[in-house]
Amino acid sequence: MKNKNNKNKKIVTIIIFIIIFGILFYWIGVQANDWWELRKKYVERGLAEDHFPYRLYTAEELAEQGKYPESLYEDVPTRVRPEETYAKFRQALIDENFEKAAECFIEEYRKEWKDALYEIKEQGYLQEMIEDLPEKIEDVPISGSLTEYEYITSKEGKNYFHVISFIKNKEGDWLIEDL
Repeated sequence: MKNKNNKNKKIVTIIIFIIIFGILFYWIGVQANDWWELRKKYVERGLAEDHFPYRLYTAEELAEQGKYPESLYEDVPTRVRPEETYAKFRQALIDENFEKAAECFIEEYRKEWKDALYEIKEQGYLQEMIEDLPEKIEDVPISGSLTEYEYITSKEGKNYFHVISFIKNKEGDWLIEDL
């Protein structure tokens, strides 16, 4: 009888260890996947080396490459969240204030977007653009100094997936990189 109890204790102990190791490996896998996804974004934007361990370039290295170093300011306290930048941008579109709307983009793309917004208005698509944008965005997940907000629109029975990319600058303001 004592031998059977010892055997049952060993089985229970083994099961508990398997469960603990399973949870631990799952957690490590989730963390590794999050790290990998963030590094892929940095590499795609040219902000990190394209080989393991995908080292982030310094602000000086980015400046030498002619790239915007504001994308590496993850340690700077946030002053303006992505939701605030988005609300300002959308309201500027409604007010047809394209100068103010362009200020919501990173410096590198402001002129391009300002010109594009004037063209969109001229072609009669401004109201459609405003209607396609959600009224507001909430709880944008922030990780590092790059983040994305995803949303879906529906037209004529079809769903369309959209992404708004944000980058934090050295002042702690989240600006739109891509829309």
